[in-house]
Amino acid sequence: MKRRVVVIGIDGATWKVINRYESFLPAFQRLKEEGVWGVLETVYPPVTFTAWPSL
Repeated sequence: MKRRVVVIGIDGATWKVINRYESFLPAFQRLKEEGVWGVLETVYPPVTFTAWPSL
């Protein structure tokens, strides 16, 4: 069976913000507990139209 990958990105959200509101975001809490997560580095300038294509 093939494994599937889902990448979830929220523009402007940092782990600091997500962790602060984790109790209000049970889906994110479950994804962190059962999945794999990490921190990405941005590009310069760190704005939406240059950052997203670099993923």
